[in-house]
Amino acid sequence: MYSTLQKTFGDMPRSYYLQQFFFGLLIAAVVVRTAFQSTQGPGFALILVVVVVNTFLYPCARSVYHRMIDFIFGKIRLVAILTEVFPSLLARIFGMLLCFFLTPLIVPLSLYYGLGKTPPTP
Repeated sequence: MYSTLQKTFGDMPRSYYLQQFFFGLLIAAVVVRTAFQSTQGPGFALILVVVVVNTFLYPCARSVYHRMIDFIFGKIRLVAILTEVFPSLLARIFGMLLCFFLTPLIVPLSLYYGLGKTPPTP
C-alpha cells in the first residue's frame, strides 16, 4: 500500500499538490452544494464519498492530464494561452472539470502505466 502511495504522490512537489488540491476543493464545494440542494438522484452520502475520494486524488489526475497535454501539444499551447484569454480560460476550466470527474478512471490507469510519478515542470 505504501509503495502505491509513494509511486502516486512521492515525487510530486508539495506546492503542486496543494495548488491542485485547492482547485479540487473548489470543485468539490460546488458539487456538494448542488447535491445538497437537489432532492433527486442518488443519495447525498454516496455523492459525498465520491467527492472526497476525487478531491484527494485530483492532483494526481491533473498531473497525468498535464503530461498528456504536453505530449500531444508540446509547448505550442503557451502561445495559444497568450493570444486568446477567454477560450483558453474555458478550455482550462473544462480540463479541470474533466480531470475531477474522471479521477477514478485516470488514477488507476496512471498507476498501471506509471504516468503519475512526477508532475510536469511549470
